[in-house]
Amino acid sequence: MLKSLQNKIQSIKRNTRIFSSIRQLACLPREYDLTDSQWYFIQGRFKLIENEILQKLETKIQVTKDLESKKNLVELNDFLGKLELELSKGHIFFDTYLDILSQRNNPNLASILSGCDVLALDAIRKNHPKLTNIREPLVHLDRGFGASTLRSGILIRGKFPNPLPLIQIPYSKLTDKLGLVSILHEVGHTTLEFLGLTKEIASTLHSELTRQNAPKQIADYYALYSKEIGPDYWAWLCSGIAQTAGTKEFLSLPKENVFRVSENDYHPPPWIRCLQSIQWSQTQWPLKIFSNWQKVWLELYPIEEAPKKLQSVLLELKKYLPMVNRILFHNRFSVLNGKKIPDLFDLEIINPKKLEVIAEKVNVNGLNLENLNPTSQLAVFRMIKEKQILDDRALDSLLIIWLKKLSEKRKKTIQLQKMIL
Repeated sequence: MLKSLQNKIQSIKRNTRIFSSIRQLACLPREYDLTDSQWYFIQGRFKLIENEILQKLETKIQVTKDLESKKNLVELNDFLGKLELELSKGHIFFDTYLDILSQRNNPNLASILSGCDVLALDAIRKNHPKLTNIREPLVHLDRGFGASTLRSGILIRGKFPNPLPLIQIPYSKLTDKLGLVSILHEVGHTTLEFLGLTKEIASTLHSELTRQNAPKQIADYYALYSKEIGPDYWAWLCSGIAQTAGTKEFLSLPKENVFRVSENDYHPPPWIRCLQSIQWSQTQWPLKIFSNWQKVWLELYPIEEAPKKLQSVLLELKKYLPMVNRILFHNRFSVLNGKKIPDLFDLEIINPKKLEVIAEKVNVNGLNLENLNPTSQLAVFRMIKEKQILDDRALDSLLIIWLKKLSEKRKKTIQLQKMIL
């Protein structure tokens, strides 16, 4: 029995020490490696898990002095069994990260994902000092229809704090790269939560709508939907027309889905969600393109096609959209020290008129995107699509080149930082 337990102890030690080898096992190519900051948090988290398990093991061995006692051996065996279960949970967490990192061993995927990291970080680094404290996100691919996010600090397997913001995008975004605007929405979840805006937007919408005599049901709905409206708005503030056009495409679903109303889902009815984004663009830039989009949307999904029991609530939600949008544009939030949310952004840089001028100058040598940050660059590509300046194949090639350039710029920044250090 003693020999068997000794073998089990050695096995646990071996299987635990794998945690500190994640960087060696991932073996990422230098040109697509993570930043030192990203590795610091990933390796640090797994080293903590390793140290915790080994410490528990050593402590138990030290207190179990009488190894001749059958009772002690039975107790030790029970402890080792529990420790192995804990270790297996750690391995699942470890495997999750190793799977994510392994995607970057494919050069084609690596350059795109590395570029997506830059896009995500740019959506975070807006005009607020607290946003410099959000850890650099890591974008990865997975099956599914939509994107999702897992904030840093969120417990994985109910026990292990996630070391980095993880942004998951579906594989389909590799063929529809303009759909990468969904990354900006996912970043919105992280930034709004980090700034404390998630709760304040919800409470402000509810109190202001109530003050303006909106029906309680409408105030309740908008407070609920604010958890998704906020990230939509963040993505729009980053990319303007790219977010509105992407929302319109993404939500062009069968009418039973578009008119869906739920009292439990944070997502607004797609019918309302699309109209809201169009109104943001119309409000900021009263251009014909946006009034046309609204007209077409309402023609494709006339309210008469909605189930009769939902028509009245959908019309009430639509009625209060302008009020909700005024709050988003003009309300001063305490967690922002009295600033408005748009104060964190430069909306003039994504003015469609300016984007159009840049887009129309595209040629065989590409685009001049100088002085534009990555999220507004994405808006330029959307303008190329909307104006049909390039066909889909040529635009996709240009987007691939763009993502690779973002990746290259990131690599040079990392190398420069290492030289300075």
